[in-house]
Amino acid sequence: MFKKQKVTFNICNFTKPASLYSYGMQVCMAKRSKNYLWHKGGEDISYSKGRVIRINHSDPAHIRYYYKLTFSVTLEKEEDKIYFAYSYPYSFSKLTHFLQGLNAECRNKDLMK
Repeated sequence: MFKKQKVTFNICNFTKPASLYSYGMQVCMAKRSKNYLWHKGGEDISYSKGRVIRINHSDPAHIRYYYKLTFSVTLEKEEDKIYFAYSYPYSFSKLTHFLQGLNAECRNKDLMK
């Protein structure tokens, strides 16, 4: 019997001092146990300055650090596979299909020549 387990991820080497994760944005994820349907999730999400120096300088006021994203996910199934993304993945195939439909619709309405 598998016991639910909370796992914390630390993704390092971000260079921006601010992120939408600081304002409530969640991580996109897809789980095998949920047929790989993408959804927003994660717990205890934080974006903060890390301890790794990006630009060293003799003047401490000019030292620049990398930033890190930290979030937790509760694993519910023992052999579940999870994918993470910054935003919902949008494949080239989906884009092509959308643009072809848009092109056909515009031609029908005599908007494009």
